[in-house]
Order: sequence, then structure tokens, then C-alpha cells
Amino acid sequence: MEIWQTLKSADLTAAFGRLKAVEADASVMKTQQGGTTMIYLAYGSNLHLPQMARRCPTAKVLGTAMLTGYRMLFRGNGWGGVATVERDAESSVPVLLWEIQPTDEAALDRYEGYPMLYTKITETVLLNGQPVDAMLYVMTAGHELCEPSPSCYAVIREGYKMHSFDLSMLKKDYADSAPKGWW
Repeated sequence: MEIWQTLKSADLTAAFGRLKAVEADASVMKTQQGGTTMIYLAYGSNLHLPQMARRCPTAKVLGTAMLTGYRMLFRGNGWGGVATVERDAESSVPVLLWEIQPTDEAALDRYEGYPMLYTKITETVLLNGQPVDAMLYVMTAGHELCEPSPSCYAVIREGYKMHSFDLSMLKKDYADSAPKGWW
């Protein structure tokens, strides 16, 4: 029996819905960003400069910013969690803004498991005091809070250090993601 035959009808409907959203998102993003480059907002492992250089060789750092009204958490499905952001009016997340080419976006899509594990949204942040719209990946629904794998956490921690971000924020995000009674 082939894998697609084992999927539930609801799973297929959700997957096709996400694919249609992908097409709409891509069209909007290309139009908004002029069709050649876009601004990408990184908050997790893509803060790590050497890792991004390998994955997206034409990407250029634009600067750091704060994503207000969000908090970072780690989610997964029985394996080590990976970073996502979720709305929280009382929180903010330090981020790195990149200028990326379509080839970089395609590489990020593969790395992030888009559109199944992550979807894309656009948010406005301040870069050097000026508002800019930036694309970011957020995890799709249905993934449980869990602590990140040691390697994932180490890469994000190094990224925080590279940009002089407050490590206490990352530690809080880690603690907020741990199963109850763990911390």
C-alpha cells in the first residue's frame, strides 16, 4: 500500500489547503517585495551566520530587530522540539533580518519543511527605526510543546551570542516549552 493511500481524507484536505495558501503567499510576497528580493525574519537556527551562509549563500544581513507581540517556543511531535513564534501581547523576540533571493527562499522552504511543518506570514518590524515588512516561518498547528534537541538549542544559543541577544530570553523560552514538572 502506498503512503498516500494510508492518509486520512482530512489530512489530504488540509495538505491541499496549505498548498493553495502557498501559491497565494508566494504571489503576494513576490509582488510586495518587487519580485527579486525579499526581507526574511529569522528567530531560531537561522540566526547562526555560518549555517545561513551554507544554506543561503546570496542572503545578506540587514540588521537586528525585535518582533513585538510574539514569544518563541519549541514544539515537536515526539522528537526534539524546534523553534516557532506565537502571538503573545506581553512578549517580544529578538530577530535578524536578511535580504534573500528567490533561490534562498527555496532553500529555506526545504529546510523549514514548508508548507507542512511551517507556514509563512508577513509581519512589520522596525529596522533602524523604519518599518519594514518581513516574511517569517511559523509552525503549523498540532505540534506539542517540548524541549529542543541539544543540537538545535546549541545552534540557536550560538546565534543569540553572535548578535548579542539577551540569553535570558532564550532560557525563558526553553523553560516555557518544557513539559510541566520538568523545570
